[in-house]
Amino acid sequence: MNQERVKTVYVIGHTTPDTDSVCSAMAYAYFKNITDKRYTFTPVRAGKLNQETLFVLEKFGVPAPAEIESLAAMVSDLSMKKPVFICTRDSVQALALLMRK
Repeated sequence: MNQERVKTVYVIGHTTPDTDSVCSAMAYAYFKNITDKRYTFTPVRAGKLNQETLFVLEKFGVPAPAEIESLAAMVSDLSMKKPVFICTRDSVQALALLMRK
């Protein structure tokens, strides 16, 4: 059965991308795409590339991973089947209890 990948998982080295973190993110995304067919794994970077990394990528003819704008989690990242609502008049405790549930 051919299952279509529906969600993208971004693989990031660290916030100051150097050669080892960029290459590791690229290699791990490649490995995960071969071994895990549930998602599409995409290497990205969280900052500007230094000269060494640019040299290595150019030397081996590998395109640089895209730069991701933000590492902050978004509401769209949640996979909630049934949204939860609360009124502004409700207490923070009621919200906490609802979230715990």
